[in-house]
Amino acid sequence: MLPLAHYLPEFDADDGMPFESLAPVNRSSKPTFEHPILVASRDVETGTAVPVISSPIPEILEVDEVDELVLPEAGMPDLTGEAHWPATDMPESLDFGDGTDALPGLDADVDGAEEPDDGRLALQAEMDAAIEAARAEERELAETAQSAAIEAARAEWATAEGERLATLLSGRLDRIEMVVRTTLASVLRPIAVNTRRRQSVLELADATRMLIGDGKALSVRATGPADLLTALDEALGTGRDFVTWQSDETLVDVRIECDQTVIESRLHGWRAALEEALA
Repeated sequence: MLPLAHYLPEFDADDGMPFESLAPVNRSSKPTFEHPILVASRDVETGTAVPVISSPIPEILEVDEVDELVLPEAGMPDLTGEAHWPATDMPESLDFGDGTDALPGLDADVDGAEEPDDGRLALQAEMDAAIEAARAEERELAETAQSAAIEAARAEWATAEGERLATLLSGRLDRIEMVVRTTLASVLRPIAVNTRRRQSVLELADATRMLIGDGKALSVRATGPADLLTALDEALGTGRDFVTWQSDETLVDVRIECDQTVIESRLHGWRAALEEALA
C-alpha cells in the first residue's frame, strides 16, 4: 500500500508545508502565485507562519479493504487546514455608529459651498459684463469691416461695369452711325443727286432763255454730258433751236457760252460736298 504522500511529494506529511528542492529550477518570467495553503498559513499583518492544524493523511486502501473498513462513530477529522484564530482576538461586535459624527466639518463645508461669496459673484458679473462688451465691440468692428468691404466691392464692380457698358455703347454707336451713313449714302445719294440735277437743269434753262432773248443772239453753245444736255433740251422747249449742242462725256457740269458770257451748273462741287457729308 502506497501512502498519499507518495503522490504529493511537494508537501510534508506532518504539517503540509512544501519543501524546496535543492536542484535549480528554471522558472519562466510569468507571474507566480503562492499556494492557497501558504497564504492561509501566514499572518496578514506580520507575515509569520501560523501553525496549521492538520490530520494525518490516511492510507489508501485496496478495493477489497474498503469494503471491510468500518468508519468510527466519531466525527470526521478536520482536513480543511485552515488556521484557527483565538476567540479572544475577535471583537464581540463592530459598532460603526450612525455616521453623523464621522466627519463633523463636512456639513459646515457643504453649507459654505452652497452659499457663494458675494465677492466672487461680483467678480463673475464683472467678467461677464467685460466679455459681453468685448463681444459687442468685436461685432461692431466686424459689421463696420463688412460694410466697408461691401462698399469697396460695389464701387469696384460699378467702375468695371461702367467701363464695360461704355465700351459696348461706343461700339454700338459706331455701328449705328455706320449703318445710318451707309443707308443715307445708298438711299439719299441718288435722290439728292437727281434732285440737284433737275434743279440745275431748270436754272440753266432759265439762264439760257435770258441769253436767247428775242432770238437775235449771235451764238449760244451748250457743252456737257449727253444726259444733262438732253434734259436741258427738253426744258428749253422752242428755244432749243437757238442753241448749239456739243456732247462731252469727260465733263460733269454743263457749260453755256454766249459771246463773252459763260454759265456752269457746278454739279461737280456739289456732288463732292455731298459725298463728303455722307462719308
